[in-house]
Amino acid sequence: MKRPMRFLVPLLLGGLAVVSLGTDVRAQASEDVEVILAIDTSGSMNDAIGAAKAAANEFVASMPLDVAIGLETFADSVTVLSPPTTDRSVLTTQIASITADGDTALYDLVVMAS
Repeated sequence: MKRPMRFLVPLLLGGLAVVSLGTDVRAQASEDVEVILAIDTSGSMNDAIGAAKAAANEFVASMPLDVAIGLETFADSVTVLSPPTTDRSVLTTQIASITADGDTALYDLVVMAS
């Protein structure tokens, strides 16, 4: 079985900085693509967490339905809220539960997501 391509899309600074995937994911939408949506939930995000959650929901809604999306947060540690799934309701429920607190474990996130 072929391993899916995986993209890491961090939502930092209230969802304003999103890593460019370099290609049009819509053109590659298939079972061979997985996206990991990573949201900074450290204390520095307190004022921007609402905007980050809105951006995350918008991103999830904009992705083709056959692209599996995983959801992870990072602050003091990395938390996997959802492994890659095509069930958008699971993702929106998990996004709604996100709060901001703690420090930033960005490097741990990159290792976990990959």
